[in-house]
Amino acid sequence: MFNRPLVVKNAPVFRHKDVPLPSRRTKLVLDAIHALAATGASTFAPADVGDHLRGAQTPMLMWEIRGELSKLEASGDIQVDSATARWSLRNPTQAKSGAV
Repeated sequence: MFNRPLVVKNAPVFRHKDVPLPSRRTKLVLDAIHALAATGASTFAPADVGDHLRGAQTPMLMWEIRGELSKLEASGDIQVDSATARWSLRNPTQAKSGAV
């Protein structure tokens, strides 16, 4: 009877916005994007990231990749061209230097 966890509905979630903690998936997707950029690709589609991840034996579902792309766009790492639906690194020099 008293073993249930306390659930507070509509409770605010407090998070420090200055210290983002990237998830494992976010890091995998960002590493794949840097690998694509290192091969000379200036833009990419979510399917390109998925192909790279499958080749690296770390497959992800397309909706997971798309969600991670949105997180990376919100953090300022990548940008999307809405006319072509292609993504690109906001700072492509990071990929060339190998910084992640």
